[in-house]
Amino acid sequence: MCNLKRNALGGARAVSASPPYRWAFIAVGFLTVPVLSLLAGIAISFSSSRWASCVAAALCAAMFAGVSQYMRLANGQSLILTAGMDKTLKVSLEPASLQPQDAALLTTQLAETINIAARMRAKALTFDSPLLSNARLSNLLVARVLKLAADQRVQFKVAMFDAVEVGNVRQNRLARYSDRYKLLRPRRIKLGPNGRYMSRRVEFWFVR
Repeated sequence: MCNLKRNALGGARAVSASPPYRWAFIAVGFLTVPVLSLLAGIAISFSSSRWASCVAAALCAAMFAGVSQYMRLANGQSLILTAGMDKTLKVSLEPASLQPQDAALLTTQLAETINIAARMRAKALTFDSPLLSNARLSNLLVARVLKLAADQRVQFKVAMFDAVEVGNVRQNRLARYSDRYKLLRPRRIKLGPNGRYMSRRVEFWFVR
């Protein structure tokens, strides 16, 4: 069974990673946007013709393609993966549990993320989160990911960017996590001059 949930991106949906869906995500995750565009074009082209069944099939396939661009690694609080057209895999940290007692679960999900990205032949893993505006947390993430990658004989080149203040749209999307941010230690989440969250981007590029 596929379990659909709202993801951290707003209206998009993320499917919990049952084995069949995980295989589908690995196989076609990076193809979903161009496939969606193609199938939508086919549906529009034949919408006024006798090919009603073809239109229905194309729309169903397009709906599956749109859903399969996102994946939640587990039910409940979990990392969410988003497959980009540039063959980068975006990892959303906010939906995962942020409590210290769940560090082992987060480590397991990070290891699983590396494995999925490698099997998808992704070019990079990208993280962009207010949690990483704190230098200690961003350095901890880098060290953890590199250790997990080494365990899987995967090599990364790391690019870490300066923290920047998010825009109004993203601030509104992150507002749902404000109560969870408040549970963290003081000064872990930084605010910019306009009172919005600061966020840092960290990229892990595969070396092959």
